[in-house]
Amino acid sequence: MFSSKNPSDLPKGLSNVINTKIFFKSDPGTAKTYGLRISEEEMESLRKGYSVCNIHDLSLLRVAKFPMSFAGVFEVEKS
Repeated sequence: MFSSKNPSDLPKGLSNVINTKIFFKSDPGTAKTYGLRISEEEMESLRKGYSVCNIHDLSLLRVAKFPMSFAGVFEVEKS
């Protein structure tokens, strides 16, 4: 598994052998270069924990939700 905020950080040629790609809210142009079809509006509308993806053998899946911890997600009301 490789992870980066900037896919250009990954070694050259590696993306050609990776069969699953997941992009959280990022530049839609970058996602498109890796074969994901997403508009700028769709990318901007992703909520916390959601991603656009290209997952091996799941060609119909385009958006996926990842579990997130509650830490930092909800603001506590001060009384």
